[in-house]
Amino acid sequence: TTNATGDAIRVQTNGGAILDNGDAATDIAATVAGAVVTLNATAGVGDGNAIETDVRELFVINDVGSSASTVGAVRIQETDDLLVHSLRQDASAPVVLVAGGSIDLREIRAPGLVDLTASSGSISNPDDLAGAALFAGSTRLNAAQAINLDTQVGELTFVRAAAGGILLSNTGAVSVGTIEQRTAVNSTAG
Repeated sequence: TTNATGDAIRVQTNGGAILDNGDAATDIAATVAGAVVTLNATAGVGDGNAIETDVRELFVINDVGSSASTVGAVRIQETDDLLVHSLRQDASAPVVLVAGGSIDLREIRAPGLVDLTASSGSISNPDDLAGAALFAGSTRLNAAQAINLDTQVGELTFVRAAAGGILLSNTGAVSVGTIEQRTAVNSTAG
């Protein structure tokens, strides 16, 4: 799209999922500066097969209501760099976000696993963000470059930065699994 607005593309379902059609082609494209894509579902986004995107900025809501559903994963496969303004996963199913470049997080909230991969970039908070950007039961972070992130998670199951440092600042107690790289880990209890 050439619509450079905060509502460039909006896909919404009331009472269902947003599903991939089963191929590997790009499903949603909005590459012009200022174009924001919003995906709203009630039973998952890309559950079973990731939604392939080529977008700059993204909002995602998977609102399962009061059912506390275990179904309805959120799975996004982004072509390059991505700014996640907000991703809210109400189901306990995982959030899996893979970007071909870097991932900048303003906010991700999920009760279960959040799995982020930046295939050729870093994972970080935008410079102007104060406080935690990632709230999750557990998280996996895998970046080709650095990881610099403020979190509020219960468990860091796996953290890897292939060619950069790792700086994590977690609010509250955290269980640490595997961390790979020369790291500076900061944990703030409270």
